[in-house]
Amino acid sequence: MTKILPFCFLILIISRCTNHDTSPPILKSETPTSDLVSSKEISIFKYNNSYNGAALGCEFKVTANAYITGLGCASPAIGNYTLTLFKVDTVNGIGSLVASLPIAISSADTVGFKFKYVYLSTRVKITKDNYYRVALNGDFSAYDYLAFPGGSSYALPLVSPKDSKVIFTKGVAGYAGLFPDTEYTTYMFPADIVIQFP
Repeated sequence: MTKILPFCFLILIISRCTNHDTSPPILKSETPTSDLVSSKEISIFKYNNSYNGAALGCEFKVTANAYITGLGCASPAIGNYTLTLFKVDTVNGIGSLVASLPIAISSADTVGFKFKYVYLSTRVKITKDNYYRVALNGDFSAYDYLAFPGGSSYALPLVSPKDSKVIFTKGVAGYAGLFPDTEYTTYMFPADIVIQFP
């Protein structure tokens, strides 16, 4: 009897040490701006004049802590750009840079209003109820914007059609490489994030 008891104890310990218990959870990635475009509840407009040294994007907040693993955009213009993510200081009207990634848009990337993404080497934590701004920076020979038609139930601020934990709050613009401090409530620009909620 005394020999059986330690053996049973050993089996119990082994059964608790499974790969299932030690494996990290697989987090699903979401792309809110792309999801908004896919909902077809907004209108896409094209601006065919050049705009040099600009930052074009949107502001959002999350209602639960999350991780940003990448940044993206949809662009009708080929070229080399920079995607930026800022955390907003709402008291002082400024922002602090959280992430920045280069992105190259080829002619194949401009077809069919599709989004292209680049990924961070280390994911960035963002916190609930704080505001963030993501923008595409560079010289544009043309750009697209997303408008909220009159009479539509879609207007800013707007809960993401796929995940209610993401809320779009404003369209934003500014000078390339700087905090985009010009705000819009009737349209936004197709910059995006790749986000994961634990």
